[in-house]
Amino acid sequence: MLAPSPFRGTLPFSEDDGRQAVSHSAWDKAQDYVADGLVLNFKVDDDGQHLEGMVQGSARRPYRVRVCAHPREDDPGDDLVIAGACTCPVGINCKHVAALLLQALGHRAGTAARPQRRPSAKQPSG
Repeated sequence: MLAPSPFRGTLPFSEDDGRQAVSHSAWDKAQDYVADGLVLNFKVDDDGQHLEGMVQGSARRPYRVRVCAHPREDDPGDDLVIAGACTCPVGINCKHVAALLLQALGHRAGTAARPQRRPSAKQPSG
């Protein structure tokens, strides 16, 4: 298992960056995943641009999630590129990727990594 991240720097992405990287539906479901403690562990590399973690979905085994967040090569002053890969059937920038981003952002902010659940939230499916 991965140890909690000792990373103490500034993450190169914001919540807005994360929202833009995944679908609206994936972001909403990711909030439930974090609230339910389904991000089992994660780590951030020293550069703050690479994250890796395990997120429990509907499969028996947790999904392995990797995220790379870096400035656009064609315009470094512009948007960030967030590329997430997951072992789930969706495979890229899925709700598990979004959950890992949210967990890392909550961890770095020094806040509880479990956002408030929306009253109408349902149990995550996969």
